[in-house]
Amino acid sequence: MPFDGSKFFVKPSVFTRMKSFFFKEPIKPEPIIDIPEDDPIIAETMQLLLISRKLIEDKKNWSQGNYRTSDGRMCAVGAMRKAADSRTYSPTAQSSELFARQAMVIVSANYGFDSIESMNDRSNHRFVVKAFDEAIEKVSKEI
Repeated sequence: MPFDGSKFFVKPSVFTRMKSFFFKEPIKPEPIIDIPEDDPIIAETMQLLLISRKLIEDKKNWSQGNYRTSDGRMCAVGAMRKAADSRTYSPTAQSSELFARQAMVIVSANYGFDSIESMNDRSNHRFVVKAFDEAIEKVSKEI
């Protein structure tokens, strides 16, 4: 099943869904975190990091030593690549990918690693997920 982003939005209440059904009003998704609409690069960077984190959140989907394995597991960089490939094209897509990668490089460097790959391959799963959380926090401070 392709990623649909549903895990990053608050589930609408029963009242909201009934109102939508009876009055034919669309439900506007409410994001779990505030993503700025006025800065598309920051918004897309946040989305990319959140999707990447979600892809490897479960340890069974994470790998070391390979960007992606034949059984679908992936490392941090592999998750970022898959998240980037799953998005639709936008004029700011390349900038947001570079910004997301830079945020992860900074987090990796803060822990003494020379790359995201070395951080992924020389750390445990919990540490890599924590690194995504720190990168997300770092980007959210840019808002």
